[in-house]
Amino acid sequence: MPFMEGKNDLTHSPQVLGVVENGELRRLFDGLFATSEQAAPEPPYAAASASITFDYKWLRAVPPNAYTGAHLDWVYMGRGCKELLTCWIPIGDNPVEMGSLAMLNGSHSLPGFQHLQATYGEMDCERVGLDGSGWFTEDPEEVAELDPHAQWLTADFEAGDIMIFTMRTLHMSTTNISDRARVSCDVRWQPAAAPCDPRYVGQDLEDKTPKSPSSLGGKVVDETSVQKRTVFIEELKQQWGFLPFRVEAVNE
Repeated sequence: MPFMEGKNDLTHSPQVLGVVENGELRRLFDGLFATSEQAAPEPPYAAASASITFDYKWLRAVPPNAYTGAHLDWVYMGRGCKELLTCWIPIGDNPVEMGSLAMLNGSHSLPGFQHLQATYGEMDCERVGLDGSGWFTEDPEEVAELDPHAQWLTADFEAGDIMIFTMRTLHMSTTNISDRARVSCDVRWQPAAAPCDPRYVGQDLEDKTPKSPSSLGGKVVDETSVQKRTVFIEELKQQWGFLPFRVEAVNE
């Protein structure tokens, strides 16, 4: 499948921006982020908009038999404001068998997830030098078992549907068991007055967009803030107490 993420001629074509940054979406996020003293602006939006969106767009085609593991978005884009939201947009109808988005309901607030949020949820994939995808697990039951009230939820999405969720909500996808690619776009929105994660905004993003996926969801790596990539998520989960430590036998 072609790599489509970033800021490029496809993601910023009028056709794609008409879906992922359309006026109805901007009005919605303006309303969410407007303060009590600042009403959501009427069209045209101009500089009075209460919301902004990252220039980087996560436009993806997920092929048959592929899926995304359970993760928090904060581990990839946590250098800006905590009010950052993800807006997931299926491009066309997206039934469960095509690899639908699945949310772990309550994972952002239930007590059983406090330790995960305080450890994995505070990780910066680049700064810890993570080798791998950044997913916490590929097994949905591993995280669902952390709290008896947690429940995985998914649905058959249709063209025009969206899903909005916080940086602290565990999510993944079902496996695409169809014979077609699932196309979707993740768009990030936040209050206009709040600081942005600098890796995903700016005029120079087009030149930095990689041509193939990386362990950071395709985003170009900020080499000035990265340790040598020698850490794996299994090692970190052991340190955090989610996996037992292995004891290696030593021959005398």
